[in-house]
Amino acid sequence: MNMTIPSYDELFTRNVGILSEQELYSLRDSKVALAGVGGVGGVQLVTLARTGIGHFSIADPECYGASDVNRQYGATVATLGLKKVDVLTDIVHSINPEAVIDVFPSGVTEENVGRFLDKADIVIDSIEYFALDKKVVLAQETRERNLYLLTSPTWGYGASLVVFSPEGMPFEKFSQIDTEEDFIVKGKRFAHRLFPLKPIYLDPYPYGDDMLEGKKPASVFCLGTLLSASLVATEVVSILLKKQEPITAPKVIQVDLFRKSYDIVDLSESIER
Repeated sequence: MNMTIPSYDELFTRNVGILSEQELYSLRDSKVALAGVGGVGGVQLVTLARTGIGHFSIADPECYGASDVNRQYGATVATLGLKKVDVLTDIVHSINPEAVIDVFPSGVTEENVGRFLDKADIVIDSIEYFALDKKVVLAQETRERNLYLLTSPTWGYGASLVVFSPEGMPFEKFSQIDTEEDFIVKGKRFAHRLFPLKPIYLDPYPYGDDMLEGKKPASVFCLGTLLSASLVATEVVSILLKKQEPITAPKVIQVDLFRKSYDIVDLSESIER
């Protein structure tokens, strides 16, 4: 049985009313560069595809493993061992057959970051936490291209959102990971800046030296990844459509569903010290 593939307008008609038709078409013509499509990146990608965004660059070198199934979009028993970028490309095309996706199966590198960001309108850093050097490479190229960079890691039942404006505080200054210090020192400081409000319900603390040294895996819950996708997609749509001025670094938005809290934390003083 042959089925006619619905048009773009048919697939995304329910977005109209919240978005205008012109705004929807603007999203269709926009390109998002998303580095890392694992824990938070995969669900961010699929959520953005459902907003109607029509062009993507995606980068990730990894395949799905059993421990990804608890939270990663695309991770099922049937997809174990498959490349994340391949599975998610198929999923996005099943949502929007017209979507144009540039795939970088080696992840973001110094050699390909320029091509990865080619024609991008906005950039998302969802690279795994431990690849600090790749985060710096992505941030520097993003700033050179005068683009916004967003990152939204998850923690417990919550997630944070940091938006780096091309005119505002650079990622390197906010994170201070581009230094010669010990990895543990840099990793802890970066984590505390991404999550200035420590969830009191996490006891014992799951993000200590053992995790940073790779002796134990990070504890990650699917509720946080879903929240991260909503935070990122909302901000991406808002920036692309110029709906409102974003809250940018050194301010951090931190939302926790268990605590039923939404906080905007200004880290200006602590970073300048």
